[in-house]
Amino acid sequence: MTVYFHGSFGLNREYMAGVLATSLNKPSASGDEIAEPFRYKAPFTGRYKSWLHKTGLTTNVYGLC
Repeated sequence: MTVYFHGSFGLNREYMAGVLATSLNKPSASGDEIAEPFRYKAPFTGRYKSWLHKTGLTTNVYGLC
């Protein structure tokens, strides 16, 4: 499944799973720390956290509560 948003930034299941797993394992991680394994910066993390919220996997865009 690919969903496009913000131009050509495609939603990638592997990236989404990685952002979710890292966020759960290290809640205090910064956006840059979460995005680092994917060779991106904090805006990457923000986009995926937004989609995690939209899909109902998280209840807060900024956290996982």
